[in-house]
Amino acid sequence: MNMKQLTAALGILTAGVISAIEISTFYPMGKMGIFFPEETPEFQIKLKDAAPTVSGTVTVRNSAGKIIDTVKLNLPTGKLNKIELAKPGKNGFFELEAKFGGASAVASMVITPRMQKLDPFFLIHPFHWNNPDSFAAVKRLGFGGLKVNASSYKPYKENYDPEAMRKEIRESPYLTRIESFMDENPDLHYVGAFGLDTYTDKGGNVPSVILRRRDAGYYCYPKEFYDCFIILIEELHRVSKGRIKCWVLSQEIDSAIHDPKRISGGGPVELAHHLVAAKLAYNTLKRLDPDCRVVLMSSSGRDYHTNKPPFVLTRFLLSHLDGKFDAIGLDAYNGNYSLRGGRTQIEPPENGLRQHLLDAKVLCREFGKDGTVTVEERQKFVPEAAKKTPINGAIMKQVAAIESRDLIIIKSVTGIPHYSYLDYSFRTDQTLWRAVFDEKKTWFRTPFPAAASVATTIRTLSFAKPVRRPEITLSYLVYAYLFQKDGKIILPIWHADTKGGTVQYEIVLPSQAVLRDIDGNDTVLPAGKTVLKLTNTPQFLLLSESAGRVRRMIQTGKFINMQKIKGYVRPGSNGQANLFLVNLLNTPQTVQTGNLSITLKGMEKKVVSIPMPESKTLTVTVGKDQQKLPVNHDVIRLKQSGTSVKLASPGDVYPRSASIPENNFLLFDGKDIEADIKFSWNAKALVIDAKVRDRKHMNSYQGHNLWRGDSLQLGIVPENQAWIPEYAGKSQIPFNISAALTDNGVFVYDYVKHTLQRWPCKITRSGIYTTYHLEIPWTETRIGKPVKGKAFAMCPVFFDLNRSGVMKSDLCVALTEGLTGGQDPSKFKTFILE
Repeated sequence: MNMKQLTAALGILTAGVISAIEISTFYPMGKMGIFFPEETPEFQIKLKDAAPTVSGTVTVRNSAGKIIDTVKLNLPTGKLNKIELAKPGKNGFFELEAKFGGASAVASMVITPRMQKLDPFFLIHPFHWNNPDSFAAVKRLGFGGLKVNASSYKPYKENYDPEAMRKEIRESPYLTRIESFMDENPDLHYVGAFGLDTYTDKGGNVPSVILRRRDAGYYCYPKEFYDCFIILIEELHRVSKGRIKCWVLSQEIDSAIHDPKRISGGGPVELAHHLVAAKLAYNTLKRLDPDCRVVLMSSSGRDYHTNKPPFVLTRFLLSHLDGKFDAIGLDAYNGNYSLRGGRTQIEPPENGLRQHLLDAKVLCREFGKDGTVTVEERQKFVPEAAKKTPINGAIMKQVAAIESRDLIIIKSVTGIPHYSYLDYSFRTDQTLWRAVFDEKKTWFRTPFPAAASVATTIRTLSFAKPVRRPEITLSYLVYAYLFQKDGKIILPIWHADTKGGTVQYEIVLPSQAVLRDIDGNDTVLPAGKTVLKLTNTPQFLLLSESAGRVRRMIQTGKFINMQKIKGYVRPGSNGQANLFLVNLLNTPQTVQTGNLSITLKGMEKKVVSIPMPESKTLTVTVGKDQQKLPVNHDVIRLKQSGTSVKLASPGDVYPRSASIPENNFLLFDGKDIEADIKFSWNAKALVIDAKVRDRKHMNSYQGHNLWRGDSLQLGIVPENQAWIPEYAGKSQIPFNISAALTDNGVFVYDYVKHTLQRWPCKITRSGIYTTYHLEIPWTETRIGKPVKGKAFAMCPVFFDLNRSGVMKSDLCVALTEGLTGGQDPSKFKTFILE
């Protein structure tokens, strides 16, 4: 055998014993990855390989992504190994990457100082009663209270014996677990909660008597249903042993009445149930404890931000409750809160959250109460686990920043006794922890950056009180708030532009101050000039000064090297263009373009008509500075006889992740859907004809949920006034509808008017094609009289649902992503009638 043959033979033999190393388990120990600075961080790791031991490394990075430690390890395979790491010496979020051979895995930890006293303002809801570590972990983050929630427990059954039912409830694991936990954790503040929600058609646990009554045309909930509800209230109150003095009655009735999946059918029946159950619960709780406080939570934010006038439904409810409430609770949403389904932006809390709370206090006083308002929920959803979103990437940093800003803004409103932070520890889409699993599919938790941002914000603002007029709005979407605590002023400050970037702001400190970053690390700043580098993540200034002096300090600072205005141009009607301008400063500015001079007040937004520029930019002069503003020339000419548009994969598929090869086998890769659309018009209507190729058609939804299945969604903005939400204010799409062929027929739902529309609409299915014909009256679009040269913005979207058992479509084909990934009318296409 020659050397070449020998080498080949050895290669074959060696290949026979080489196996791929596998990291089957990697997660933090302690309390779900939350460590105090004095503790040694510990992790568990399990490796699989044919060799008895393998070598590798664990790399530790801080929240900025900088490597602070690399540990070399030689570990046995086939067993759990405990890794001890050096204490980082700093607070904050840390990412760990284990690498052994070609295998890698990521875990994380948060280092946060121990708090001596926990503020009951910060509640956690509901967390996981089966996992004591989860409660220890949230206490380490600083949460001082827990919501004891009986919302999901519905013991009612037909023909029950009242005494047997009471015994069943009393001995249920649900209540015994709660009682045991409260006995073992006397240091927490407790708030009780009862859900007024009933049943939906998603579950199979609906008592048959309710279905029979509904189908016979009667009010579907019998007296015995409410009697059982009272027993549950009495038993939960019993196990609380007087430790709960605030009880919340929760149902997002402003959403429930529009939900056709309710067993009641939604509408007036659900509204009646809400009133009946709320009165019974109030009377029962006051009988058991006359001094307790009962909070009615009836709104998801829809009744405030969408209904006109705001609070119209809540006001109706309160007027029929005969005073049977002590405070108003809010699920204080102000827009999109989910990053699932390809969405990329969460609605910033600066867009209406604080005003929502202030107006709710006024409403409460209207009904003779003291103006107390509670925040019962403000949830976020992180992207689906399948997307493998980087644990410390831009998306999770956005979530961490907004969680902190939420806490600051809510804490800035007086008369709010608690904010109940919703983060289910056992769900995979929550914001504080990521689920990790071992080889037996046992779940563990490793923290997200939001755990560090929440811990720092809670530690800084615990027991702090807002000063009078606490909110300070500066230029460039910069927000600051003033709080008092332990003789000091705390000033959180940040830049709320979701596009990111850094704003430099020079201030003159009247005395030495401490600057705390979101990781909880402090830097001492000497008196005198300092430049704050502001991002969308809050920083905290701590000063031993009066509130008035700190206010003057922050209001008299100056921005460094910042542009004074932002703006851009979109085509308008009849050869004109719309120039959108926003003054980024608090002081007036004059904008000059050609012979046109435009004066903008501080922070003012304005749209002016100008001749359509031929170039891709428009030069404007602001003071002594010149700026070039982008000009949008992308126009679709909509002929009266018809203009055709084709949407195809992969270029028109959203989210972009749907087009990756790994998704092919799941049948939501975006390759099976395309749409041929013909837009035409006449004196009465805008006409849409579309032929959509889709191998599977699924839609069992109704009303405002039509978009969750295979459907058409269409948004229109008149006069092409379609601007970036950050600068125009909260996203406003004046015309927004869905049309779908469902299991129950063809429907068109109007999201602006919250009603089904009866316009001419025909949707049919043949083979793998769905054909749409829709005639939309011009009077409904707000475009006005259709004339040649009229401009408007429009975005059609065809959603594609391919899997049963999921809550919404996996993907869509769209002309633009203006209606997907968060509503952004600036991404709509310009159409001009011809």
